[in-house]
Amino acid sequence: MIFWNAAYCVFVVEFTDIEFSSRPGSKFEIRLDFDETPPDLKAYTIEKPARIAIDFPETKSALDSKRYTLPYGNATGVVVLESGDRTRMVVNLVKMVPYSTRVSGNS
Repeated sequence: MIFWNAAYCVFVVEFTDIEFSSRPGSKFEIRLDFDETPPDLKAYTIEKPARIAIDFPETKSALDSKRYTLPYGNATGVVVLESGDRTRMVVNLVKMVPYSTRVSGNS
């Protein structure tokens, strides 16, 4: 998606879908789909309360909802919010656990 401004043109990648799935070993996966290849993300964690926050620069959300309840033992929910020129996804946890991220095409 392209946004035009009198001063400049900004190309913004859009979140188009979010899916949650259970994995072996009490793990789960969050899959985000984008309308283009997603930008490099920046992630950090918070210990109390346990959260994983992932920032996607120069993105917008086209998701139907901002809040998602998760049925997985350690994960209680996900919030996806826009702020300025970025979108942040916060995963709320009961306790902090290791995590990983990867990009595959537009996901």
